[in-house]
Amino acid sequence: MSTFYPRSNPARNGYDSDVPPKLLNFMLKSWSPTPRPLPKVLPHVENFRARRERLAKRFPKELLVIPTDADAAQARGEGIRSHLRGW
Repeated sequence: MSTFYPRSNPARNGYDSDVPPKLLNFMLKSWSPTPRPLPKVLPHVENFRARRERLAKRFPKELLVIPTDADAAQARGEGIRSHLRGW
């Protein structure tokens, strides 16, 4: 499944149900109207930006998924990976 090329009508199965109106109403209210302050800029941010630009030129029209950390532990001893996505 690709989230980059969404279909106009996603496939539905027999077990898919509509969102109950009360749940939808609950999920859409009480959002904080004020944005949070931006995080501090990392040192060497220009180097990171330049690296992304070089990679994007080297692999045009490709989606790059670059591991950014060691595997993290998950339930049942499975590992999950942290990724930084860039294009």
